Amino acid sequence: MDVPVEDIERAHRHVAYVPGDVALWPQLTGTEALHLLGNLPGGVDLALRDELIKRLLLEPDRRSGRMRRATGRRLP
Repeated sequence: MDVPVEDIERAHRHVAYVPGDVALWPQLTGTEALHLLGNLPGGVDLALRDELIKRLLLEPDRRSGRMRRATGRRLP
């Protein structure tokens, strides 16, 4: 991350919390969920999103209700 420990605000932009049991919208595909969340304030870096989909081996075209539990945890 290369963020100095003194820069707490900047460091917080790189930290996320994902609970053990994520309740995604089962009717949405991974792509639809990412699009919905990407429209929240702050936007989304599309190139980074696409890179993460590849690196995490996500299946964005599957409905989140049909994903394996481990795959669902890697989404939004």
